[in-house]
Amino acid sequence: MSQQLPATQVAPAVAETMEDSDDPMPDYKRKRRSKAKLSLQENVRRHAVHLLKRKSRWKPFPKVASPKETVLYAATGQGGPTVENFCLDFHGPLASAWNKRATDVFASHFFDCGWYGSPRKDDIKRAFETHMRTLRAQYANLHADAAADDEQSQIKHDEEKEKARAQRRRSLRHRRANACSAHMDLARFSSLWATLPPDAMSGDETDHQPGQKRYAITKLSWRSQAATEWLRVFDPLHLSTRFNSNGRAKRGALPHTRIPSRRVEMSSQPVPRLPSNFYDAAWLLTLDDDAKAKLKMLPEVDLMHTPAVLA
Repeated sequence: MSQQLPATQVAPAVAETMEDSDDPMPDYKRKRRSKAKLSLQENVRRHAVHLLKRKSRWKPFPKVASPKETVLYAATGQGGPTVENFCLDFHGPLASAWNKRATDVFASHFFDCGWYGSPRKDDIKRAFETHMRTLRAQYANLHADAAADDEQSQIKHDEEKEKARAQRRRSLRHRRANACSAHMDLARFSSLWATLPPDAMSGDETDHQPGQKRYAITKLSWRSQAATEWLRVFDPLHLSTRFNSNGRAKRGALPHTRIPSRRVEMSSQPVPRLPSNFYDAAWLLTLDDDAKAKLKMLPEVDLMHTPAVLA
């Protein structure tokens, strides 16, 4: 190939914050990493410098993905990182849609260039995902001024909000699955619930009003209306289990208030291995054959509730 192997850089006196140096003192009881793994990690660091077009590991990043670019990519698939325009998302979570695509691009280029032998792509991806933590730390250190401090505070705040949102989604899935015990006609759905992960549930965003704590439901653009309607039937059924026969609430906090909205969850990624009628038909038409194949759709299932459940 016409491209040249990136030159080996000599570290300056101040050592890089690296994922390889997480132990302050040697621990000889731990299994040492193999030479192959250490070599792969070093080559991943070198190749990251090359693709990110940095002069060295200690020089600034010529470009990082902007929030506008990452939101657009997560929502529509437009844009995104390429070999020619390779940059990372340091404003959102490391597992953002943009960074996942960047990991795929990096691993493919690393493997195809032929500079580093023939490591497995999965090993390349894992090594790069680990190295991204170091890259984000470097980015933060290189922008350690007042503006960067504000930015990092915002990133931390956003990450905390994302963790809280993920926990609410897990709780929602747990409540709905448990509602199968609220009515005998729901027992037939127990096996289906065993296959549904939390990410198949709609998320929510804070929409508090004075004196009222509530959350606006965010729509999953890839999920079908039939699946949404089927899922929401479980909410009032679960709520009914939280009250005694005398109408008094049982001990424990009641579920948080969720209100309908037109908001779309821009960062939502489609969940694979769901029944085919869980996916929106119009959304499926926007996918190419490879994207559809990655969904690994399961056969359609019955999403009809009985009149007794709906009564």
